Amino acid sequence: MKKQLLKFQSGISPKSSMSYQKYLEQALSILNPNFNLKVYKRADTEKFTSFIKGTDLRVQIRWKEQVLDEFFVEKMFFEKGNSNKEDRLYMRSMAEAHLIPCKNALDNGTRKATINGG
Repeated sequence: MKKQLLKFQSGISPKSSMSYQKYLEQALSILNPNFNLKVYKRADTEKFTSFIKGTDLRVQIRWKEQVLDEFFVEKMFFEKGNSNKEDRLYMRSMAEAHLIPCKNALDNGTRKATINGG
């Protein structure tokens, strides 16, 4: 098996078993304290037909109060710690999809209304 390297280096120990939620919160705060995560247990099911109440969470990445990115994730995947090496690597690769655009926006000195196109 070829070793997968992460593109985003958060500065968080690769052996840390923190959850996807804690990892995102800490990585965003390392980038800039103005980034924060807002987690909702509900979503408009007419607008978001794939959302399953009780199973899914709606997560927003914000710059101060401005929503930059929004996505859905399974509650268990988001809140569960990752003690297994392969699970940690998978979770962090999922987090990269949200962290890299945030870092790029900071590096470019721009904070657009939407980083991830949605």
